Amino acid sequence: MKFRKNHTLFIGITSFNDEQWIGVCISALRRTLQGESYKIIVLDNRSSDTTPILAQQHGAEVISHACEQGEALNILLHQSRAEHTLLIHSDVILLHHGWYDLLKQKLKESIVLVSPNDIGLGNYLRTYGDGKPESSFMFFATRPIKALGKMKRAYLKKFLKNPGLYPFRHFDFYGPHVTHRIPEVLQNKSKGWHAMNVLPSRRLPEAWFQYENPKANWDAEWGYYNYGFGNFYSLNGVITHYHNWYSRQLKNGATELNPNGVPLAYIRGYSQRFLNDYQNDRVNLPDVK
Repeated sequence: MKFRKNHTLFIGITSFNDEQWIGVCISALRRTLQGESYKIIVLDNRSSDTTPILAQQHGAEVISHACEQGEALNILLHQSRAEHTLLIHSDVILLHHGWYDLLKQKLKESIVLVSPNDIGLGNYLRTYGDGKPESSFMFFATRPIKALGKMKRAYLKKFLKNPGLYPFRHFDFYGPHVTHRIPEVLQNKSKGWHAMNVLPSRRLPEAWFQYENPKANWDAEWGYYNYGFGNFYSLNGVITHYHNWYSRQLKNGATELNPNGVPLAYIRGYSQRFLNDYQNDRVNLPDVK
């Protein structure tokens, strides 16, 4: 496999109706990657808002294609010819200037992926994700992860100058929660992954959000956490990035997030709390254990 000499890092971003976040996401990447050689491509799932326009305005290449998340990840991975590949959601915000070096240090001959442990939404731990990578942030050694993909033929008219069926390596992003079969796939090939630490935002002395609906799956404790379901992630005691969770749900026209019954006003509230703090350079970082 040949890699382009003009960049060492490829960043693929999946997006859908995320105009509130996409510009911040790309700007944060550019701010924290100063001096690095990289390329950014956004695969937009036919957003009905200005997400693709904003992505282009912030200097990213945009592919507009309606597809499931597994296919989107494979299309982006297919585009990468860099030494390292980062696949993220559009509501992921990189926070530390040294994150790229930190992640590179974890990749070894047998370790080909660095990703958060998929356990949490804020302080609400999802035990079914323990020991599994999280799809919002996956940092790969490109050559070995592509080698693990299976050859298939796909119609790539939208992505190649010459349309038609082409051999296309597909990695297994098609299991439950997109990523939960990855450890098994890696283990079968004597490979592994390194899990990043997951940190909820700070618990405040008083609740900033309250909700009363006996039919909703609402825990009053959630209202005390500064950025709600948003999480921070760390390596070697350094917080690398933030993921907001559920941003795209704000445009679905409902008042609650089904089937959990979480009010969208809560998601809107903690999303805006983080964005306001980030834009004013006062993000309230949690303590790193």
